[in-house]
Amino acid sequence: MIFIVGVGGPRSEQKRDNFKTFCPHCRNEDYWIREKQLQNLTLFFLPVFPIKTDYVYYCPICHYGNKISKEDFERF
Repeated sequence: MIFIVGVGGPRSEQKRDNFKTFCPHCRNEDYWIREKQLQNLTLFFLPVFPIKTDYVYYCPICHYGNKISKEDFERF
């Protein structure tokens, strides 16, 4: 019996801020994006369960940003 197991590509959920934030990297002011990135274990190319979750906050123009906590992602 053969099983095909792997790690699927990341899926994401994005939210935009309600206020503009200044980016120190590209010097633009825009509505930054908070993103939840999920990576799943797959069985026969179907997602089975999530194995890794990252929360990031970044500039939509240059993609400069950093990881944030789950509480910060849900706070806004």
